[in-house]
Amino acid sequence: MNCKAMKFLSLAGALLCFANISVATTFNSSTTITGTGYDTIDVYDFIPDFMTTTIEFYGSTVNLNTYDSSTFNMRDGSVVGDYFNDPTSTLNDSSTVNVYSGAAFSGGSGSLLDLYNSATLNILGGSAGTFVIAHDSSTINMYSGILAYPGLCDQSTLNVYGGSSNTFLSNHYSPGSTATINIYASSYTYDPEAQFNYIDDPATGWWVSRLTATGLNGESIVVMGISDPSISDNINIIPEPTTLILLGIGALTIRKRSAV
Repeated sequence: MNCKAMKFLSLAGALLCFANISVATTFNSSTTITGTGYDTIDVYDFIPDFMTTTIEFYGSTVNLNTYDSSTFNMRDGSVVGDYFNDPTSTLNDSSTVNVYSGAAFSGGSGSLLDLYNSATLNILGGSAGTFVIAHDSSTINMYSGILAYPGLCDQSTLNVYGGSSNTFLSNHYSPGSTATINIYASSYTYDPEAQFNYIDDPATGWWVSRLTATGLNGESIVVMGISDPSISDNINIIPEPTTLILLGIGALTIRKRSAV
C-alpha cells in the first residue's frame, strides 16, 4: 500500500461531516506547555534561523504543527487527533519532535502525522499510535516504544534501534523505492508467517511477517509486516561497530591467505 492510499484511509472518516474551525495557538519562543485546552499548537522559531524555539510539553492538544528548526519535547500527555474534523499533524522544515515515555500521538488509525522536508521524529519510549508518513528527506528514529503505522515515501529514512512496530499496512512491507529502513542489530530472526490476520472471514485472511532482534543498546526490536531484509535492497541490518571490525579483519585474513 502506497503513501497516498495510507493518507486516504486515515482521512476518509473526515469526509463524513463538516469540519469545525479549530483555534490555533502559536509559540515562537521557548516555554513549557501544560493543560489540555488546545485545539492546535503551532511552533516556530523566533525569526527563522535566528533563535531556536524549544517546547517542553506536558499537556494535551488535538493537533501539532512544528516548523523551522524548533524542538518539541513531549515529556507527557498526548496529541490526540480528531478523526472527523481535523486529523492531521505535521512536522516541517528541520523541526524535531521527541516522544518520551508517557507521551503519545494517540489518534489511532483515524489520525495522521506527516513529516516533510528534513523533519525528525524520535520515539524515545513513547508511542506514535497513528499513521506516521515520512516524506521528502525526513527521518524517523525509533529507540524504544511503539511506532504503530509507519509509511515511508521519497528519500525518507526509518532508523530502528529498539522498540516495536505493531504492523505495517500490508504484509511484507517495503518502503518506497528511494526510502530506507535501517535496523541496528548484530543479528535478527525473520518469520514470514508469524501471525494470521483476517477481518470477518478467515478465507480472506493473510499472514503477517515478524522480524525480531536485539538492538545495539540492548533494546528489544519487533517489526511486524516487513519484507525480508535479505532480499530487500533498501532494508538494511547494520551491526555494531565491533562486529564490523571483526568482519573486516576476517575479510583481510582471507585476502592474505589467498595471496600466499
